[in-house]
Amino acid sequence: MLEAISGLKAPDSPCPTDLRALLMGVEVTPELLAAARPPLAHRPYGRQVLLDTAGLEGMIARWNPGVPCAVHDHGHSVGAVRVLAGTGIHRQYHVSGGELHLVAEDPIGPDDVLQCGPTFVHAMESDHAEPLVTLHLYGPSIPYMIVWDVPNNRTLKVDGGCGAWVPDATELDLLLEERPGLVAPW
Repeated sequence: MLEAISGLKAPDSPCPTDLRALLMGVEVTPELLAAARPPLAHRPYGRQVLLDTAGLEGMIARWNPGVPCAVHDHGHSVGAVRVLAGTGIHRQYHVSGGELHLVAEDPIGPDDVLQCGPTFVHAMESDHAEPLVTLHLYGPSIPYMIVWDVPNNRTLKVDGGCGAWVPDATELDLLLEERPGLVAPW
């Protein structure tokens, strides 16, 4: 485990602002950036869990340029995401009436921090400029996520270790539940 985040302790009742402060206290070192795994060609990012306790989960991601993650939430956990390197696009959504509604679309770059509340629905992607690397903290550890599979018009509940994508045939053990249509989280 990397020293940069292994010593982080979860606040008693974490909120996105607390997690943002913890992330901003992490020094960006070559060792930390090197911990980001390259993604598989068909995945939006490669993920490396750096911290996994009941109260706090931390992971680093290296993004594939132009491959957006699926629209997702964090299963009622709160979180914060800090951009360590590169640039990208962040999109926030609202789910209602069987549709995903784009609420905001913003560029992101080094030291930007996204705060994710318990009902926050979003997606991210690298914008091709240079490799996007992000550091994520969630409290408590994510038990599951809701992922919206827009092309197939279905909503999936996936294991928290899945990542923000639709599991493929080799990852069906990560699929916990499936509902037809684009429905609000449960």
